[in-house]
Order: sequence, then C-alpha cells, then structure tokens
Amino acid sequence: MLVDASQSFGRLSSDERRHLREWQTSAMAIGIDAVEDFTFRPWPCPVTGSVIGVFTVGSAAARWLVVGEEGAWVVARSPEGDVSRMLNSLAEALAAIHQRQSDQSSRHGGKRQRKTSPERRRA
Repeated sequence: MLVDASQSFGRLSSDERRHLREWQTSAMAIGIDAVEDFTFRPWPCPVTGSVIGVFTVGSAAARWLVVGEEGAWVVARSPEGDVSRMLNSLAEALAAIHQRQSDQSSRHGGKRQRKTSPERRRA
C-alpha cells in the first residue's frame, strides 16, 4: 500500500517527501509494500527526529526503520539486526534498503514468499 508522503511525514522536507514517494513506487518491485511515518509514536523513544517504518509484503512489523536526526540518517533496524553507518540523506538510507532488499530477493531466485498475516493497523 502506498502512503501519500505529502499527507504525512511532516518533519521531512518537500524534497525528501517527493523522493520518498518516488522510491515507494520503485520499491514495490522488490517486495516493499508500505512505508509509515512513526515520528509521532505512542511509545517512548529518545529520538526527536523522523522515524520511518518500511514494511515488506506479508509482514505485520516494520522490517526496516530509518531514523533521521539533525541532518544525519541511519537504517536503524534491518533483517540482519545491524545499524548502518551515518548517512547524509534520506535518499542514501532508502538506497541502502533498496540494495539490501534486492540482494535478498535475488538470493531467493527473485521470488518473494507471501505470508498470511493480519491486516496492519493503518491510521
């Protein structure tokens, strides 16, 4: 499900929202089916910047979290459980996710396995 980045992601610049919208369209081909703004989350978190959840097909939990704070970005959670180095832009963080997800898809012969899961909560 594509999320209209112009309607949420309030802490992103207009260029970042545009880039996110464009990235979402291309990311669907590698199994990314939703991106959500977790910036205004109901749980305690020391990060005051943007937090973006990236979901893959059939997953009820965010597979990737992208965290932006004071101009620096990291991919804070990935399937491997690691944290990326500091990145200079949201575009770099999204490119890192795209590369890792593409690599994973190619290891599975280009086939994405669909899991049955409950409907994700949508605001």
